[in-house]
Amino acid sequence: MPIVDSILMEIEQEAQTTKRVLDRIPEHKLSWKPHPKAFSLGQLALHIAAAPGNLAAAIAQDSFEVPGFTQAEAKNRQEVLDTFPRATKP
Repeated sequence: MPIVDSILMEIEQEAQTTKRVLDRIPEHKLSWKPHPKAFSLGQLALHIAAAPGNLAAAIAQDSFEVPGFTQAEAKNRQEVLDTFPRATKP
């Protein structure tokens, strides 16, 4: 088996695990912060949901400038769930 196939299998397994975790985020806790200076649970969840797509977009370019980082607040749990599948599709 080529190494790329094993890497793709691992990525698929991680995507399934991530989806299960995102499915369990309580809607009423999206604004909760583990520390006053930290991102909220909604921001962290949206970041995790969008990360695969953002990484794929960065890798596809010849060069990449690191932008200033800001993280949007998730409006609801469904926004997080909708972002993850969109981010993992080629």
